[in-house]
Amino acid sequence: MIAKQICHIVGPDVKIGVELDLHCDLTDQMIEQADAIVIYKEYPHTDIADRAVDLFELMAEATIGRIKPVMAMFDCRILGLYLTPYVFFVLDWGSFVSASVTRLVDDS
Repeated sequence: MIAKQICHIVGPDVKIGVELDLHCDLTDQMIEQADAIVIYKEYPHTDIADRAVDLFELMAEATIGRIKPVMAMFDCRILGLYLTPYVFFVLDWGSFVSASVTRLVDDS
């Protein structure tokens, strides 16, 4: 992850904050290498600037020692289906679902 490379450049005493989108593949390595990770809350991503402000505030507070961010991750073993507004222009969603179910039945 880029946070490790940044740490090599700026040193271990500089706080590293990361902003990611909902589709990120969050890893243990990312959590270990960053001091704070903020993920967009909205879909479509209309809150990028808001989350950047949140991250900046967290990192500023952490830098002056007012807070010490703690992160944890739990894989709840589910698959999310996030529809974009553009999907419906590209395909007929009902046909897509029907074809997918047919493939699942045929494969079993």
